[in-house]
Amino acid sequence: MTVSNENDVSADFFTVETIDGGIQKHPFCLADDIPAITHNSRAVKTAIEFTMNVPEPISGLRLDTTVVRNKENGGSNCYYNIYNLDFSDPPPPSPCIEISKKKFYWKTKKNGKVVNKNCIWLAKKNVDEIENICAMMEAEGPKGLAKDVCQATCETCPSECFQATSNKFFYKMKKGNPFYKNCLWLSKRTDDKIAEICLKENLDPSDKYPPAMIGCPVTCESCGGVEPQ
Repeated sequence: MTVSNENDVSADFFTVETIDGGIQKHPFCLADDIPAITHNSRAVKTAIEFTMNVPEPISGLRLDTTVVRNKENGGSNCYYNIYNLDFSDPPPPSPCIEISKKKFYWKTKKNGKVVNKNCIWLAKKNVDEIENICAMMEAEGPKGLAKDVCQATCETCPSECFQATSNKFFYKMKKGNPFYKNCLWLSKRTDDKIAEICLKENLDPSDKYPPAMIGCPVTCESCGGVEPQ
C-alpha cells in the first residue's frame, strides 16, 4: 500500500461530541456520519494501529487523519491531513527449484554423528516417511531442514510453481524406445534449445513421464499451464 498526501496541514475550531464507546465525531473535520478513532491519554504517540472493513474489489481509499489539541479556553484545535491510499496486489512468490543433490539434516546418531541426506534420497521414500521428515522442525549442524531444502518434494514452496532438478521428462523416441532427460540437463541448454524442447507436444508412449512443459515448469516458464514464449 502506498500513501500520498493530498493537501497541506490546515486548522479549524469546533466542538467535540462524544458518542458511544468513547469514539468522537469531529463535525468540521469529518462528515457527521463518519466516526473517528480517538486517543485522549497524555502518552506520547508514535504510531496508531486500527482495522477497518472495506468493500471488495477495491483499488483505493482516502484516509482523513485528525489531530485534536485542547485549548485552555475549553475549545479544540483540529489539524487534519488527507491521504490517498493506493492498494496493489503483492508480487507473486518466486518459483522454487529443488537442487536434488543438495543435502539436509536427517538425524543424529547415538554417538553424536550428524547424518545428512539429499533430496533425491528423500524423494524415493514412501509418503509417510516423506511427511515425517518434512515435518521436522529442529536441525543440528550447518545443514537446513528438509522442508526448506527440498521444497518440491516436501511441497513447501510458497509458490504453486516448483520443480526438482532430478525431475524427468519425455524427450524423444530413440531406436524405438522412449528417451528421457531431467530438468537439470534442460536448464543447461541454450535459450533457443530450451524453448524448442518446452514447446514439444509429443507424449511418452509408455506414459511414464510428462513432456518438459509439465515436468520442468520453472525452466520452461510454463507455470499455471501457460505455454513458454
